[in-house]
Amino acid sequence: MNTPKKIFLLLFSFTSFNSFTQTISIPSPWKINNVSKYELQQQNIGGIYGEDHIEQSLKTFQIKVIKEFPKPNAGFLVEWKYLSYITAATDTLEESCPIIDKKFLLQTPIFIRVDQKGTYQGLADKLDLQKKYMAFYAKSIKEGSAPFCMDMLKSNMARGNSFSDIFDAIVPEIQRFFTAFSLLPCDEKGESVDTTEKFKSAGGAVTEVPKTFRLKPEIIGNDLKVSFEMKVSEKEYKKMFETNTRKAWDDEGFSTTDSSRIRLEEKLAAFQPKNRQKLEATFNKTDGSLSSFEFIVDEWLMMKGGETQKYFFKKQ
Repeated sequence: MNTPKKIFLLLFSFTSFNSFTQTISIPSPWKINNVSKYELQQQNIGGIYGEDHIEQSLKTFQIKVIKEFPKPNAGFLVEWKYLSYITAATDTLEESCPIIDKKFLLQTPIFIRVDQKGTYQGLADKLDLQKKYMAFYAKSIKEGSAPFCMDMLKSNMARGNSFSDIFDAIVPEIQRFFTAFSLLPCDEKGESVDTTEKFKSAGGAVTEVPKTFRLKPEIIGNDLKVSFEMKVSEKEYKKMFETNTRKAWDDEGFSTTDSSRIRLEEKLAAFQPKNRQKLEATFNKTDGSLSSFEFIVDEWLMMKGGETQKYFFKKQ
């Protein structure tokens, strides 16, 4: 599964293709003391529980521009504050560790560094946030929460995962949200790039699969809608997937007449691997604010499972 950081870098790489000969320009929404509130509807489909599994969450948050940084590292300090936080793990399944995270997030502002456009640059207060987070965990466990939550946290960090990586995994929506601003500025005619992506099989063979990037702006009244899609050819991806999978079965000694192989072939025929990102952001042309943003990631890369992540942000 792509991390939020990888997705941001991919979009940044795409914007490097833009010639910007005729760009659509809107005002910058990044001004000191600007405050905006958003609702986030999030949906995860599939994952380790199978393709029929759906998790939904509803969160609201506020962002406030705190400070502006001058060149050469121009950008802004933004405060992200959760106002409400409803997820299956914290409100239906009542899993202990996510509940600790929820309580921490509802009382702790998160400070983020963004560049001049508003694209995510990282946590601005990593060390301070880590101290607060660890102290909150220790306090929660002392008050009766499950001790294994702290053990899991320490184990993750002992395996080389940084606090930033762990925190990003808890709140992936933060990086998803700021990705909207990487879509601007854009050429008024849009962009279309046909390229390929290299995939390596278990045996070491490399296959190039066609991949497309599409960016399309559209002015609707006082709004600017920008659509972006990165998509690996499903037809060619499936062909490569089937070839690699059958080779692996052959190497393991599965005969094509074996009953278990026949059942696997039926599953393989029905499975459509996917590797796609689809974004659609709507900006207000008058003040440059983000009115809504949909972010969809499809990653169905293994026959045993995959995941579709959907994020829909709407300004309140």
